[in-house]
Amino acid sequence: MDPVIQQWINTLTHGDTPIHLWPIHVSPTKKILSLEQDSRETLLVYSKDNAYDRYKTYSSCTRLVPRPYTILLNKETFLLEKIPGRLIGDQVYEKLHQDDQHGLTRLIAKTARYTALLHNDLKHCPHLPRPASWREVLEERCSLALEHANSETREKITRICDTLLQADAATTTPNYTGHGDLHLYQIIDNGKCLYFLDPGGEPDTKKKPGPEYDLAALIRSIEYVYETISQLHRPRIPLRHGIQTLLALYTEIQRYNLSSLAIGYIARLLYEYYYEKHYETGLEWIPEKHLYYVARDQHLWLGFY
Repeated sequence: MDPVIQQWINTLTHGDTPIHLWPIHVSPTKKILSLEQDSRETLLVYSKDNAYDRYKTYSSCTRLVPRPYTILLNKETFLLEKIPGRLIGDQVYEKLHQDDQHGLTRLIAKTARYTALLHNDLKHCPHLPRPASWREVLEERCSLALEHANSETREKITRICDTLLQADAATTTPNYTGHGDLHLYQIIDNGKCLYFLDPGGEPDTKKKPGPEYDLAALIRSIEYVYETISQLHRPRIPLRHGIQTLLALYTEIQRYNLSSLAIGYIARLLYEYYYEKHYETGLEWIPEKHLYYVARDQHLWLGFY
């Protein structure tokens, strides 16, 4: 067992109280563990990317982000408010596997509405860092993606980035910062409402994007689930249906700029390519496949199906 985790356990229990510890999610940049003690369950978080400060800032802006409420040893080790429920990503996967279009529509509609509500809260929050321009966001993600690209992929990435950086929308700056790393496995559904985990941006990035980036990242997340499940079962529900539902229900509460959404989509795609290659997840084939689509027809993705 990680000695830091063992020290947490010793601190919490004083060596006397039995404790049950199960890993529920592990990523290259953080460890999240479920902790049960005296029938009170919470999340024990160990992070190296200022997670405590990010949770504290975002939870002060919206009730839709869990609160950090106990620091253990230092700010890298803390307890996070536990939200009972299931991850939206797991539920979307199930509905696709079952070809349950009604259930899938309900889940994506709920995700769209609560993402819009999250953005409405963040829009009025004075504590968040200022967003970068779309040019800065795109340039940073292009640079990261090129670090791991072979010559063929490098040519595609360079061509895509050069084209987008000339767009008028690249010179604009969003009015406020979004979640920054939103996907279906960062959202907990407790039956009544949704809660958003790990806000504040992606690992290894500094340029904070605006709300359209979150919306683009959710589109990419839906595409990821489709690609993953298609290895075992070809869904009967068209991908177009899920994405159109997301955008339509989001706009019932919040508006978005289509040009910014297109740039956010490509920036997120480039970041995913970097992330999967850099952390050797075995999923790099998904962004590689979609980079090929974009490079082949740079107008196709502008309409989002």
